[in-house]
Amino acid sequence: AAAPAAAAAPARSAAQGGMASFHSASAAAGGSEGVRQRNTVERVDRTIVDMHATAHQARNYAAETLARLATQEEQIHRTEEGLREIQYANARSERVLKGMTWWGSLVNLFTPHPEAPGSMPRAQAPATSPATLQAAALEGSAVGAPASSRERAELLGGAAAPASRRPPGTLEAEIERQDEEIRQLEPVLDSLTQMAQAAGESLAFHNDALDRVNETAETVTDQTMFVGLRAAALVQRSRHTRSRLVGIYTFFHADTGRFLAAEGDDLYLRDAVVDRRCLWEVHEKEQGIKGLQNYATRKWVCLTWLGAIKCSSMSFAGAAEHLNILIERRTTLLTPLSSLGGPRGHITLPPPRPDTEGLPIRLEGVCREQSGGIVLIPEHVSDEALVALNSSLPRLRSEGEGASAVRG
Repeated sequence: AAAPAAAAAPARSAAQGGMASFHSASAAAGGSEGVRQRNTVERVDRTIVDMHATAHQARNYAAETLARLATQEEQIHRTEEGLREIQYANARSERVLKGMTWWGSLVNLFTPHPEAPGSMPRAQAPATSPATLQAAALEGSAVGAPASSRERAELLGGAAAPASRRPPGTLEAEIERQDEEIRQLEPVLDSLTQMAQAAGESLAFHNDALDRVNETAETVTDQTMFVGLRAAALVQRSRHTRSRLVGIYTFFHADTGRFLAAEGDDLYLRDAVVDRRCLWEVHEKEQGIKGLQNYATRKWVCLTWLGAIKCSSMSFAGAAEHLNILIERRTTLLTPLSSLGGPRGHITLPPPRPDTEGLPIRLEGVCREQSGGIVLIPEHVSDEALVALNSSLPRLRSEGEGASAVRG
């Protein structure tokens, strides 16, 4: 509060000096007209003083905001550089783990080593960026030009009001003085406008940078998960431990209102009627590696040599059946693992086609991006619900009841 008060002090002292002469002249003139003019001038003077204080206070707040934006810009830049370093470390780890298998070592022979990240170039700052305006406040005017002593004084708290051009004690002199004091607000308001524009540009720059950080963070999260699962698969492969049954689950896709099911050797999202093809036995090995065995076909979900997702494997012995499933959470992605060149990605939906509307959706491929994978809701099927389901399957198929009754 001291800076705005100091900024308004010159205007206040000039107003007091001018008013003393004006009071003397008004008293000599006498009459109600002189009293009315005197009261009007006093009200305008108080308003001008308040305007100076408010304008300088607003500029101080704007300068603080720009300083914080500049600090945040530096923090975002360091965050981006840190994420790029993690990406590089994950890529190196994935290459090393891939080289521990014969297929992966063959792939490494024909793929380049990960490129070490260099110093990340900074984005070009706009002419009215926070840094530019901060330098202008110290070195010159708000647009970066060399500043006079008066401009520097204004940037640091306001300039003194000039003397009136007319003899003191007249109404015209008071009006001219007040007009000059109001004109002194123009550079302050101009700098406020430029600071507001700079803040808007800086916020737009921050939004773009934060979008890049979010995308990179998602990629790093997936990379880290893939590396961890790849290491777990190698450990599991060397130990050959037996799997255990975790439970029987259904997997519901809320976006389409369908359940994950097996038909022949293919995976589908079927309608909301539950039968044995929609039930999945979740088996788990050490290191959290899981497998899905269909309750009806008794076959396992696997990743083929060509990268297609199927439900065709007859055992849970190899790495092609290894999956990452988070059944303990509310939602989960299905992530196949493979020793054939490393993890492949998340099971994804095919592009929509008009001729397949209303038909079961066959799942065929995977994607590396987490945002492209299908999000399923795992739900455990209790023994009582399984008995009720097995006894009611003919009735459900004939009457076409929804899955909500069975799931309840």
